[in-house]
Amino acid sequence: MKNVNDPTEAIRRQIEAFNARDKEAFRATLCDDVEYIEVAFGRRTTTADEMVESAFAFLPVWPNVQAEVINAFASGDQGAVELRWKGTHTGTFEMPGLRLPPSNHEFDFKAVMIVEGREGKVARCTYYFDVFGMFQNMGATISGPQ
Repeated sequence: MKNVNDPTEAIRRQIEAFNARDKEAFRATLCDDVEYIEVAFGRRTTTADEMVESAFAFLPVWPNVQAEVINAFASGDQGAVELRWKGTHTGTFEMPGLRLPPSNHEFDFKAVMIVEGREGKVARCTYYFDVFGMFQNMGATISGPQ
């Protein structure tokens, strides 16, 4: 018997929509009041529209970025999805305290989403990714305290 609340199915549809650059299809995978927490950058959104804008905001930095679902499992209305992101850093990456000009380096890093589903859509998503690996792939020189 198929679990209609399996959030990993919604994430698979979401990744397909992202890879196709289809904001409407991406939005259709989300509950209106979805909570999205991006741990690495401390970002948090509380509506579907905010999450869509957050997800697509980095396309100018990595216009050819694609995601692949490597592994996924669910239990009831909760699940985990392992992703692999690949692309090329061709735009300027900016956030408070950091500016990385285009490096034209290819990147390849992994991420994990812990998700909760409701009525076949994503109700909550906590996103973890290898920020150190991502920055290294973009050509950033990162050093620890001297």
